[in-house]
Amino acid sequence: MKKTPLLIVALAASIVTNVQAGLAAEGKPGPGRDVAITVYGNGLALVAEKRDMELSPGFNELVLTDVSPSVDADSFRVSAGNGFRVTETTFLPANLTQRDLLEAHIGKTIEISRRGPKADIISVVPAVVLAVEPELILRTGGRIEANPRGRISFPSIPGHIRSDPVMRVRSEIEQGGPVTAHVQYLTGGMSWRAEHVAELNEAMTALDLETRAGISNAAGIDFSNVRLALVAGDVNRTHVPGPLERKAARGLQMTMAADAAPEAAPTREAVAGYHLYRLPGPVTLEDREMTRFSLLSRPAVPVMRELVSTGHPNAFGPPRQARPDHPSMRLKMTNANPSGEPVPGGRIRLYGKDKNGDALFLGEDRLPDLPSGGEATVTAGRAFDVTVKRQRTDVVRQGLGRNTVEMAYRIEVKNGSEKKETVRVIEALAGDWKILTESEPHQRKDGQAHWVVSVDPGQMATITYRTRVRR
Repeated sequence: MKKTPLLIVALAASIVTNVQAGLAAEGKPGPGRDVAITVYGNGLALVAEKRDMELSPGFNELVLTDVSPSVDADSFRVSAGNGFRVTETTFLPANLTQRDLLEAHIGKTIEISRRGPKADIISVVPAVVLAVEPELILRTGGRIEANPRGRISFPSIPGHIRSDPVMRVRSEIEQGGPVTAHVQYLTGGMSWRAEHVAELNEAMTALDLETRAGISNAAGIDFSNVRLALVAGDVNRTHVPGPLERKAARGLQMTMAADAAPEAAPTREAVAGYHLYRLPGPVTLEDREMTRFSLLSRPAVPVMRELVSTGHPNAFGPPRQARPDHPSMRLKMTNANPSGEPVPGGRIRLYGKDKNGDALFLGEDRLPDLPSGGEATVTAGRAFDVTVKRQRTDVVRQGLGRNTVEMAYRIEVKNGSEKKETVRVIEALAGDWKILTESEPHQRKDGQAHWVVSVDPGQMATITYRTRVRR
């Protein structure tokens, strides 16, 4: 059964303290309703509602239905202007189960439906519930039965048994009348992530970037026709998700994804170090579904393609068998957007086109958060026609002192493609190292030795070096 975040108020009879006493009038929700949801990327969302209602002077008991089963009850807040004061809030989870119904009917009569010898004959037997734990015991006529066969039927649902969770709020107000109640709470089971689709131009010097927001709702409740905002950034949390949140998150794995497109572009604003994206609404987020919305579009983002091969020579271990390896194809992106629009991090899928203009999938990686003017590097895959082969040609351990080794390497870079390729060769040398001799000069960067070589089609380039390493 679908559930929408509707705020229902029931005003129970109550007695005013001191000398005066009276009954609170029944509250009737007005037509005004406004629901806003702010979703964070770490399984958290903030639900904020406004509801017009009638309150009676004195004490009122508000029973708020259609709250998220994954609500953080400690975060629940209700306000209704001056003179309104909350005295107690209690979260009552759903408890409509067979065991709860049986326990509520201990000492009362229920019915057992049983099939007779003939399949088309069903007998209904009244029974009194005697015990539920550790096993069900009933009295049927003059007999006592343990774990009886048959289908159990109940005459009614007791008032304290609920099919959906509710939040009970006890409050008082000096003057009754129409008020606008503001309800807000945090809920688990909701999250969002950025998903990017990038199409490279033929020269691989720029890409068109499309960013979508994938919002997953596993909170156990539908949110229909709500205003939606997404927060990019990590908010600190000390709360550990409870069983309801973990159960809701697992439930999302059994759903199908849905796509949606907003009628207008989302807006962005910077708030307290975070970026807030407001989607044009209203939107609907159904339980146990992931919905995707278009977030931003960036044409012609500058990129630089680079082939990178990284080796990890071990001066103190046995030599490894020399095998050719394919270098990684990396794309360095620059967010030079003059409008200052940042790009939230997320998975990026890279596409290109062949000579006929048909789409090709080039690979995928994770794009880190990319602020305005920032740079990021993603790996599309490995270059098929280019290989890099490393071989240790010499090692010296004697006469160099304790924990000191000299070794020599030969690196062969072969280009089997039809165009000239440039390869960055990186040697991640461990410990305190120094290059003694080399075929061409290296650059030291981030504690690693870098060589950049250009190889013509069908040709091979060779790098040799000797290094002294101390650990």
